[in-house]
Amino acid sequence: SSSIEKLFKRFKSMEGIMNASMEELSGEVGLSRARKIEEHLKLTDR
Repeated sequence: SSSIEKLFKRFKSMEGIMNASMEELSGEVGLSRARKIEEHLKLTDR
């Protein structure tokens, strides 16, 4: 069940990227958010 949990968390993170507007992603806030999500995915991959 832990692997399903990881997949769910990963999906939620990906969903967050998809839902972010292009303006948000092009700004500094978007970049820092993308880095945080990237770090989160690396942690959940273990």
